Amino acid sequence: MRVRFLIDFMGLAPRVIHLVRHPVGYVSSNMKHKRATVGSSIRAWNRRQGQIHRLRPGFPPDGWLTLRYEDLCLHTGQEVEKMLEFLGLEPSDAWAGRLHRQEHHVLGNEMRLRWPAQIELDHSWRIRLSNADIEMTLRRTQRWRGAFGYREWDLLSRHQR
Repeated sequence: MRVRFLIDFMGLAPRVIHLVRHPVGYVSSNMKHKRATVGSSIRAWNRRQGQIHRLRPGFPPDGWLTLRYEDLCLHTGQEVEKMLEFLGLEPSDAWAGRLHRQEHHVLGNEMRLRWPAQIELDHSWRIRLSNADIEMTLRRTQRWRGAFGYREWDLLSRHQR
């Protein structure tokens, strides 16, 4: 919600890159890092997506880019190209080499501790969540999942348990 502050109080016109994660992955991560329950994690994901949905209309179409975490992990080059273009920067293959040569830091992300850095999809939900947890997550997140193009079992069909 910091973007609202930048607009309302600083008079800036920020460009937003909204990175969304499939709720099954989010729930699993939230349970691991915040020791939350499945239910509270589902509510947190839904609440955040609702907040973002209400914020979005205040931006021009060229001021907002939504990317899916899974696409960024699986098709990193393409997604980085989208971000560069969105930001008005020249697309370049040079970013990949710099990822390994330059110091970088992503708060809370364990990737920052590994060298060389590598972007990879987190599959730990397959171990952490039961079938009942997954089914409840899918059932309770249907509205916002659809808004981001997540079909009911797309995550599961590509990444079998």
